[in-house]
Amino acid sequence: ASPYLDPGGVADAAAELADREVDAVVMDCIGYTESMKARLFGKLAIPVVSAVGAVGREAAAMLGREKS
Repeated sequence: ASPYLDPGGVADAAAELADREVDAVVMDCIGYTESMKARLFGKLAIPVVSAVGAVGREAAAMLGREKS
């Protein structure tokens, strides 16, 4: 599902992934939003990692501002 095209693409992808019984999802584009991530997690109940979140956590750690 492209974060830039059809807004329903994430829901369609979630349905397809549920049929495949995946263990985790990596959203590997900075265009994916936290809302899209939350929708996937809500439908699949498995770990969902977004590129934006991963970069943000790493940047915070590099700056010494990681959450405890």
